[in-house]
Amino acid sequence: MTQTFPAVLLGLLLLGATSATAGEGADGALGGACVTSFDCTTAAAPTCDGGTCVAGPALCVGDDIGDTGLGDDGPAAATPLGETTVAAAICNQPAIEADFYRFTVVDGSYLQLALAWGDAADLDLRVYDASGRLYGASLHRNPEVVDLRVIGLGDYLVEVRRTAALPIAAAVPYTLTATPQFFGVFCKLDTDCQILRTSTALYRSVCLGSFCGFRASSALPAGAPCDSDANCASGRCSYTAFQSGAGASVCTESCVVDADCAGVPGAPICSSGRAPNVCLPGCSADTACGTDPSTKSPDAGEPWDYYSCTVAAQRCNAWIFKDGFEGGDSGLW
Repeated sequence: MTQTFPAVLLGLLLLGATSATAGEGADGALGGACVTSFDCTTAAAPTCDGGTCVAGPALCVGDDIGDTGLGDDGPAAATPLGETTVAAAICNQPAIEADFYRFTVVDGSYLQLALAWGDAADLDLRVYDASGRLYGASLHRNPEVVDLRVIGLGDYLVEVRRTAALPIAAAVPYTLTATPQFFGVFCKLDTDCQILRTSTALYRSVCLGSFCGFRASSALPAGAPCDSDANCASGRCSYTAFQSGAGASVCTESCVVDADCAGVPGAPICSSGRAPNVCLPGCSADTACGTDPSTKSPDAGEPWDYYSCTVAAQRCNAWIFKDGFEGGDSGLW
């Protein structure tokens, strides 16, 4: 069950964290090796481009003040974010162009981030922890809204990008608002983490004192609770990005028919359309099947285009969508 605390103990304080200092030479510095921009540790070279940390680009026309000087194109050069709405602008020339913001949670509660703009452009909003692990995203609406409910103490990064088929130099003005709220429910048990999930935050399955965190990498057996493939000996967790029934996620196995799932507690139904198919908990609605976040055209009233559920069979059907055309992203499984 959930645990309620007095209001005096609640709240979220956003403190602008200082950016990393400029430097060069070693991995993470100017010219250093990287896999993602989170490997680049200096404000002088905050962006990973082709495996090398480089200075952020400055090719947008009509850009904001955040892109002057060293810019804000990577985590190490992130702009401090507080509770005052930020007015900025972004383009997508070149493709590595991004605006990063940093905030520090000192008293975990409920934070809502909202990205809004007036142009017909497509802007995306993502939130990471300091290591670069994705915590939440909103990609297909305006405004884009990410709800992070009861997050742990520490530094977090907010990324804003523009998505377009071709490079566009003209910057799109936008506003970014971080709104902390008093949310008087904290977790006490792991099972409370299903109650605290939202449709734009990735599921975190472990109650760590008062907030829900990601489960550590391990080799758990079939049927054990999980929130990512790294939790399971089989390398497969039944959780699919942003699904509503995340609390039922278990370590699972591949399958061809339902009978193959007899040895997977909590996941008796063999999926359809996956490569390979895996044993899943039964579904009762499309939202329980999760989504491929890259697909556009969200379902009515929802942030995502969810995979479909054949309710009579309680079976999730992936890769084949309602209109029969979109493909899936195997990296999400």
